[in-house]
Amino acid sequence: MNMTKKTMQKFDVMVIGGSMTGAAMALGLARQNYSVAVVEPHMPAPFAADSVPDIRVSAISAASRTLLDQLGAWQSLEAMWVCPYRRLSVWEDGARTDFTAEDIPARQLGHIIENSLIQRALYEVLQQSSRVKWFNAGLDCFVEQNTNNVILTDGSEISAALLIGADGGHSKVRQQLGIGICGWQYKQQALAVSVKTHAPQQDITWQQFVPSGPMAFLPLYDGYASLVWYHQAEQIQRLKALSDSDLKTEIKQ
Repeated sequence: MNMTKKTMQKFDVMVIGGSMTGAAMALGLARQNYSVAVVEPHMPAPFAADSVPDIRVSAISAASRTLLDQLGAWQSLEAMWVCPYRRLSVWEDGARTDFTAEDIPARQLGHIIENSLIQRALYEVLQQSSRVKWFNAGLDCFVEQNTNNVILTDGSEISAALLIGADGGHSKVRQQLGIGICGWQYKQQALAVSVKTHAPQQDITWQQFVPSGPMAFLPLYDGYASLVWYHQAEQIQRLKALSDSDLKTEIKQ
């Protein structure tokens, strides 16, 4: 059998993980004229204007918007969905603090945006860059320890002067390199719920802190909102087992 050894593809930087953080890092490096390889097996889905919003959202501050604008992704995001918020209310045990954009002064405090849309916008800009190559694969293994030479799940072999592990909390880069972590257990879980309200789009976010954990209600477009509810694990499991009507009752309470 005649077997041909694959050629090692070389880059200045290799970013393992192409979600919001990894994609933004790759795009920023490409703008600095570095050649960049992005390794990400899950390509962002195309934007669909009639889709229900994703439950995973982020509050984007003014500084983050400026970064996305500098990277060329903000225009794409505005063409999809963004929800500006101008007010923020936080309370605990009867004590309440309200922030408003007028206090700064500014047009808004920030924007609530689905994580998947941020990744999509960054991906669209990355596709236009001649200095970026996107590998639709995952990390398989390092060719040898203490090198930045890796083999991907599609068989590609790539190397870079700098390797960035942006592949999440269960990072395969961290595991294979033996990088330790420190952490602690809050004994809490989070339930994320997509809610459709009868009100028009809101410009305020609510956050309440109780002994069992925080709760946040984040506005989105067309009357949608994202509810993030932290609680003890057994209570979250109970809520997840409820019917939609019973869960609605719990949310309203």
